[in-house]
Amino acid sequence: MPHLRIEQIAPKLGCLEDNLRLHADLLAKASEDDVDLLVFPELSLTGYLLKDLVSEVAQGSETLLNRLRAATPSVRNLEAAIGFVEESPGHRFHNSTLVVRWDERAVPSVVHIHRKVYLPTYGLFDEGRYFTPGKTLRTFETQCLGRCGILICEDAWHLSLPLLLALDGPRLEGAGALIIPSNSPARGVGEAAQGIPESYRIWDRLLATYATLLEVCVIYAGRGGVEDGLTFSGGSQVISPTGESLGKAKHFESDRLDVTLDWPGLLRMARASSLVSASENVDLLKRELERIAIRGVDC
Repeated sequence: MPHLRIEQIAPKLGCLEDNLRLHADLLAKASEDDVDLLVFPELSLTGYLLKDLVSEVAQGSETLLNRLRAATPSVRNLEAAIGFVEESPGHRFHNSTLVVRWDERAVPSVVHIHRKVYLPTYGLFDEGRYFTPGKTLRTFETQCLGRCGILICEDAWHLSLPLLLALDGPRLEGAGALIIPSNSPARGVGEAAQGIPESYRIWDRLLATYATLLEVCVIYAGRGGVEDGLTFSGGSQVISPTGESLGKAKHFESDRLDVTLDWPGLLRMARASSLVSASENVDLLKRELERIAIRGVDC
């Protein structure tokens, strides 16, 4: 059964080398503990409120892969999702998650890169000023969970993206698991909240809804700690395809969450009793979206 781990860390803002050493230590620990998939939060290598530091901490995926290779000589048989600022060949900067696989010889390779599509630029968020949005959305194959998809924080607040990942695969089977790295600030922490931010309660409902409707395992990796006066919610969790929480990390602080999954048993059980995502009318979606995009909504 796959052993999943979420490292709910609090990276140092802009301190790439310090954060890389932390990642290397945690990757080595995960390999030692026979973890199959290790997930870090959004921008785990750099911290979140980067602003003008974006270009200073940015790196290409191959550069990062080479750094990881040098820093993780003992890591074997592990897959990991790592958040970083990606610099494209054309020198655009993306809020990205890199999925890396270490083989039995401790050689890492790139499995997948997801560039955040929706960049929040409202309220306390300012990502649209510093990052370029991603333009594609694809599923990919993992060794322990099969086909997966990634949504980075705000991506999950746009209904079309989880649905697309749930359909992107052979015969529209799509992803069986969604990995959602996040940096979610804690808002609405009052006496009535009983220690759980109101902003996180919304995440809680959203994640369970996606798991249930799309019949997928949801792996939510939030960050904890405080950065430049902003407190993050934490509360990383793994949710089964039936919408049940299989484990949850602490709020606000760094924490580690380990979950062993009955896989693909959980996925099979959920999909044997429901055909919701499998019966999605893709032709209807395509036709109506084209109509809306070309002519606008008919009144």
